[in-house]
Amino acid sequence: KRQWMLDLRYNLECEDETFDGIYSEHTLEHLTYSTVNNLLKELHRIIKKGSIIRITVPDCNKYVKYYNGDYQNNNFSGVYDSKCLAMHYLTQAYGHMSIWNFEEMKSALEKAGFTQVKEMSFQKSQDNMLMHDIQEREWETVYVEAKK
Repeated sequence: KRQWMLDLRYNLECEDETFDGIYSEHTLEHLTYSTVNNLLKELHRIIKKGSIIRITVPDCNKYVKYYNGDYQNNNFSGVYDSKCLAMHYLTQAYGHMSIWNFEEMKSALEKAGFTQVKEMSFQKSQDNMLMHDIQEREWETVYVEAKK
């Protein structure tokens, strides 16, 4: 298993079509939208043709449904003292700089050149190599995959 430490705000120092797949878990929400758009273009460049990218981020839709009383999940009430604090976490805590749902992520991936964008679920992937989902985050997460 290859791990790579780098600053995602800048172009990635590697050759085109280097990686067999890409997995990003609760990372993109810590970047601005313009940085994510540039990063996705770079990821499209460095992933091999036909390979899958799997991205997980906090799901804005789940937070809004919880705030409106339409999403009953004990994790929300167990983690947050109030609905406002849940929204604060989503939008501002831990260095969050962007919020995502499937539709927003699909749009960003397609603009970067990815195709066949699909909403997936916990531990369900088109590529078994990319199933590294953290169960403790399933309740708040949207899982998105796309193909180069």
